[in-house]
Parts: sequence; structure tokens; C-alpha cells
Amino acid sequence: MKKLIINAPYLTRLAILKGALKLEVLGMKRSRTPTVYSLVKKEFGFKGSKQSVLDQFCVFYEVQKRDYAERHYIANGGIVPGGNHALH
Repeated sequence: MKKLIINAPYLTRLAILKGALKLEVLGMKRSRTPTVYSLVKKEFGFKGSKQSVLDQFCVFYEVQKRDYAERHYIANGGIVPGGNHALH
């Protein structure tokens, strides 16, 4: 099955935030800017430690990605972008 490629600025931003938050949980720091952890907590309203916010954000990201794919699938009459495979 081909991988679904989603071209949406919002989802791209979420993916970048998720990756940066993962790096921050591992100990990497950004210089002279607010932490991704604080940005994600403020913007999305998550609470808890860095690891729990990462877990919540990963679930949120997957839900957003799935929702976008389903809406795109329905809007295109059941055709998955980039291939002729059904959405599972």
C-alpha cells in the first residue's frame, strides 16, 4: 500500500512541532526562544510533564491527520491522493 502524502500547511506545522517536542524531551534545547513544550501547552491547552504533553500531542496529531485524510478521501469521491488504495 502506498503511503498517503498529505500536503497541508497545518499538518506540516503539527509534524514539525511534534518532532521538535520529541527532541526537547530527549534533552535538546532551542536557543533564545520559548520552548516547544511551552508553545504546545499554551496553544493546545495540554497539561503535565514534557513526556505527557508529548504523548497527548502525538494522539492529537494522529487524530488531525486521520481527520484530514478522511475529509480529503470523501471530497475526492473515494480516491486517495497519490494512489488508488482504499483508506483503512
